[in-house]
Amino acid sequence: KKEAFLTVTDIAGLVKGASKGAGLGNAFLSTISSVDGIYHVVRGFGGNKIAHVEGGMDVLRDVQIIEDELRFKDQDLLEKLLAQSARKPKGESITPLIQRLIDLLQSETVLQSQKWNIKEIEAINSMGLLSAKPVVYLLNVSEKEYADSHFPGKELLEERIEKQGTQAKVVPYCAEIEEMVMSMGEEGATYSEVNNFNSALPAVVHAGFDVLGLMQYFTVGPDEVRAWPVRKGSTAPQAAGCIHTDFEKAFAIVEVAKYAEFLEHQKAFPSFTPLKLAKFGKKYIVEDGDILQFTKILQTFSY
Repeated sequence: KKEAFLTVTDIAGLVKGASKGAGLGNAFLSTISSVDGIYHVVRGFGGNKIAHVEGGMDVLRDVQIIEDELRFKDQDLLEKLLAQSARKPKGESITPLIQRLIDLLQSETVLQSQKWNIKEIEAINSMGLLSAKPVVYLLNVSEKEYADSHFPGKELLEERIEKQGTQAKVVPYCAEIEEMVMSMGEEGATYSEVNNFNSALPAVVHAGFDVLGLMQYFTVGPDEVRAWPVRKGSTAPQAAGCIHTDFEKAFAIVEVAKYAEFLEHQKAFPSFTPLKLAKFGKKYIVEDGDILQFTKILQTFSY
């Protein structure tokens, strides 16, 4: 059993003025530029047990501070790119696009709320803009709030997301309990069952996949079942390419079983009975949870 996964890089919290070098801002911001998306941890619990750098809890203020710093850093980068673009031949220049990006950021417009054509998206992606990255807000709440499913900060963030017109997600979790359960090892499962605690980690991972436009499909062999991350809307050849680039070139036919069909089959036939697979060609669009078999490709690459 080999699961699909997301690689998460943990960085310390940014402070106001990070874009100008406050704290270790520049070092942290450069780390963010290399990732595909952002898990933004937001404090959603009160009290004085853990000091707050701004003096007290305010979900929207805290989010705004971080997003302002990302925006300021992007504006500095775009000003440099604008100067470079102006010196390029007319056919290679993207000055109008850069100027539009600068204008949007100066007006505090979220870049993800805008419509872009394919060429613009490719150009923006190549710039590594921090404020253009998809976001999942991880709302860290108290043990009581998590147990009661009471998350006032979640509603505030979701209202903000709706106003901005983005696809960001909000996942409430309790870091204190998550850390304790993980540190307990095998006893953590017993604690969770007795206290009716459901970890938020699956929701965190699924939200990350969602904002990145990813889903997963499965391959099944004699030795392993493996999940493969793939872009939503991918064709069968593109899915095959996730395993190996040569697989995409050699693609001929894919055999498919829907995950829901597999579960029904398993109920109907508790003892092992092969599941019949449907065959499709290059135009088949892979769906989340599909079980795929690239038999013809495997035969091609058998030596």
